[in-house]
Amino acid sequence: MRIYSKDLNKLINRLEISLTQEEAEDFYFRINDLANNPSYKDDLIRDDFIEGNVITSDDGRNIITKSIRIFIWTLNNLKDFSTLAFRIITKDKL
Repeated sequence: MRIYSKDLNKLINRLEISLTQEEAEDFYFRINDLANNPSYKDDLIRDDFIEGNVITSDDGRNIITKSIRIFIWTLNNLKDFSTLAFRIITKDKL
């Protein structure tokens, strides 16, 4: 498992997430869907965003203030990731 903070541009070893009951259920179903999706079995990159605190700006754009991006990787699909993601996954460093 690798945890990368996009805001801080650094890897994190510990993370605490506080969820409501509804958010926990959403998180569970999304993880379950990702892990059991046929695309995962075919080594395609499969990812999902869990978004919280979506704010609509004055010009009508949705601004997401908190999100979790989850993706599943295998040895066969590593080549399809960005250079940064590849380095994080394989070397556990930036």
